[in-house]
Amino acid sequence: MSKRIFATQNDFRLHAHEYLNNTFLAVPWNKLYKTSYLKNHHLEFPQVKWDDLHFNMEVIRNIERVGVLDIAEYHFFRSRPGSETTKVFNEKLFANRIQQFKHILAVYDDWKISDNVILMYVYNYYALRMIQLTQEIADNNMHISKKKSYVKKILSDPLTQSAFKKGKSNKGLIGVFMIPYRLRMVTTVLAIGKVISFVKAHFSVLFYRARIHVQKSKE
Repeated sequence: MSKRIFATQNDFRLHAHEYLNNTFLAVPWNKLYKTSYLKNHHLEFPQVKWDDLHFNMEVIRNIERVGVLDIAEYHFFRSRPGSETTKVFNEKLFANRIQQFKHILAVYDDWKISDNVILMYVYNYYALRMIQLTQEIADNNMHISKKKSYVKKILSDPLTQSAFKKGKSNKGLIGVFMIPYRLRMVTTVLAIGKVISFVKAHFSVLFYRARIHVQKSKE
């Protein structure tokens, strides 16, 4: 990520979507917050799942200036159960993802941003989260009928369908990969999830390089 200074509120709002998929925006540990700004706007971490992204979206909702550095002075390692670096699935994750994404959309609506290119990146964020979720379901030990039921529910949801239709991932080779998701092909989606899990478990370097490539292709 290159060094950038967003001197105006509108300038940052028009580029904030570029920081969604690479988790640059989501996490709190790679940022310096001005204490007076947080206090003046009564900003605190809420009691919701993935509270870090919710918090940061509220921080940037009315922020005036943002500076992005191109150096990594702080390295964060996470391996606790339930974190993004571990394999976790529970029945509430889908509902939590919907809540999270609706909050993102609410911020963009508040900004009055209707540019289709920007929203394409925003919806792509949710599409990638749904792929992650279906991969976790595929890798779970629950009965296959229950897996299919969960995946069918996810793929049939209007917000999921909007994400795969409006997201940037419907372009090029990645778009071919996304076809089973857009067509709600439950069995194929589960098979893709198993492949992703296998590559992640046995070829982790290849997996994360591919993940970075996909993220960069969105920028």
